[in-house]
Amino acid sequence: MPGERIHRHHMDAPLEGGWITILEWRHKVGEHVSEWEVVVDVRTETGVDLELPSIGSGVISEIFALEGTLVAAGSPLCAID
Repeated sequence: MPGERIHRHHMDAPLEGGWITILEWRHKVGEHVSEWEVVVDVRTETGVDLELPSIGSGVISEIFALEGTLVAAGSPLCAID
């Protein structure tokens, strides 16, 4: 609606460690996610696999890092509107 404010959240890579690898996106652009729902599986540079949850409810509007990509700690991974 005109004048409606859209709240965008950027889901970021964990801040600890230097790099992570995107293993698998569990949702695609356009899909709805709930707060705390696992969105992406990643592997840290020390070989620890993590499930990263959504920081809020909404629709994934953009994915910034494809599967297999090496991403610096703190980098945005996706946008949730």
